[in-house]
Amino acid sequence: MEEDVTELLREAVRLLHIMARPQIIELRERFSSAMLASAKRRKMWDLMDGNRSLTDIGRKVGTTAEAVRQFLAEVEARWPELVEVKKSGAGAFPRRLI
Repeated sequence: MEEDVTELLREAVRLLHIMARPQIIELRERFSSAMLASAKRRKMWDLMDGNRSLTDIGRKVGTTAEAVRQFLAEVEARWPELVEVKKSGAGAFPRRLI
């Protein structure tokens, strides 16, 4: 029974991805042109996987955690549906959703 429900959910998610693909592509293009003008911003965005802290991302990009925090704040203000942030005692761990 539980396996049937799991399989139905997987199929529903797969179909939703297919139906939403054109909108997701358009959204990515609009977001990229509005927010990812520099190579550093593109790299910051690519590294936001939910496992890296702002400090880790800054280190890999060659900038400061504060610069990453400012970029993240701008994304959250303008495109809040595209990012989620897990916060813990160890800091913030942003994850891009597209």
